[in-house]
Amino acid sequence: MSRALGIDVGGTSTKIVVLDEHGTLLQRRQVPTAAVAGPQSCFDAIEAVVAVLEAETGPIDSIGISFAGLLDRQGIVAQAPNLPALEGTDLRRQWGQRCPGVPLAVENDVNSALVAEARCGAGRGARDLCMLSLGTGVGGAVFLDGHLVHGAHGLAGELGHLILQSDGPPCTCGQVGHVEAYLSTAAIVDQATAALEAAAEEEGALLRAAIARGERPEPRVLARCAREGCGVCRRVLSGAGRWLGIACVQIAHALDPDRIVIGGGVSRAGELLLDPAREEYDRRCMRAVRGRVPLVLAALGVDGAAIGAALLGRDAMETAGEGNETPPPAV
Repeated sequence: MSRALGIDVGGTSTKIVVLDEHGTLLQRRQVPTAAVAGPQSCFDAIEAVVAVLEAETGPIDSIGISFAGLLDRQGIVAQAPNLPALEGTDLRRQWGQRCPGVPLAVENDVNSALVAEARCGAGRGARDLCMLSLGTGVGGAVFLDGHLVHGAHGLAGELGHLILQSDGPPCTCGQVGHVEAYLSTAAIVDQATAALEAAAEEEGALLRAAIARGERPEPRVLARCAREGCGVCRRVLSGAGRWLGIACVQIAHALDPDRIVIGGGVSRAGELLLDPAREEYDRRCMRAVRGRVPLVLAALGVDGAAIGAALLGRDAMETAGEGNETPPPAV
């Protein structure tokens, strides 16, 4: 039985999965991404978890690394707004040295997640897909005619850095008004905090009670309080949903995919986010586009990027077996 390892290095946490040859999930782990001290300590911590998994499941036959940042075609981190200590890291070299002789694939995290959704999730059966992943940052991926779009320098698909307002709030990348500045977890926490300060006592009572218990006003908490009747939470999620709808209009008009997949931790707010997004999206789309490009929730949850990385690692193993050095980024 072959075993494919997938490692998704995220801005807050790292997800690690092991798949068998049928794509069945054998093991999963989640650990904090310890990036502040640099790549050596970060990857040492991940490698320790991998060693435990390998002891439990058997030897690893291939590895896929997905990373929350912009990677060039050589697998070097060109820019990582949410993991700046890892900028300049050569991921291929790092993991090639740690696991010599094991077939390796390195890919952007949302690209990896979209590969997984295309093969076994919400994008199954489609040849043209786009994805927005809403989490610590907002990542994007583009999949046209069955292949990931990397661009001339490997940096294509950064849909989280489309501009929503030219004079909008600061983005972690150093610019302003980007999608990430409105739809990341931190941005929504800031919006909720401001809305709560301006709200009447009764309107925000449920959220205030949650904060008093030590909870942050992050999307998961907002969604729960909204479902329990908190007006502030419903208003914040509805506002975020409208920005999401506007971002998706730009994607649909530019690329005309079969569907746009919405993933990441923020998307777990579900219809509280998606209903206002779809309403704004339908209102702003050109008539010829309206109704043709649906917005759908990702099916594979927080493990999607790690699963996609494992699948790409297996592709690398199969391609190496055929005598080719670099696998094509395709379904």
